[in-house]
Amino acid sequence: MVRWIALVGVILAGTGLGGCDVMPTTSALNVAALAESITPTLSFTALAANGQLTYSASIDTTSINLQNALRALGLPVSVTQDAAGNVRIASSTPDGSRFTLVVSAVGGPTAEPSKETHVSIEWDKPADASRGFQVLIQLEAEKKTSLVK
Repeated sequence: MVRWIALVGVILAGTGLGGCDVMPTTSALNVAALAESITPTLSFTALAANGQLTYSASIDTTSINLQNALRALGLPVSVTQDAAGNVRIASSTPDGSRFTLVVSAVGGPTAEPSKETHVSIEWDKPADASRGFQVLIQLEAEKKTSLVK
């Protein structure tokens, strides 16, 4: 019996699974994958089609994810919070069409701390919406293509 325990200990030590001196490590890639699994990436295609997206995450988590997504596309980001508790993320397309992503809690501001949020988009000039979505969807596609290379 003692021999089996020693043998198992040697095998575990050799694989890095034995003892307390082996600490798990987390790389930036793993953290990014975890964040993406918690809050899906922003999809301008889905936003254009549905007018609203729903995420299973808090307002703060969703807001941070959206800000990072916009910055990754090279877009400016300015964040405010309105009186109702919604987070408003202002940005603009490279050709100057300004828009705001509005992140709000499902159930409104009186709901308990929500784990589900809605995201909608408001264009400063409604006439910019069609062309603006085309530009954003193109940026999104270019970003995905550059990640695959």
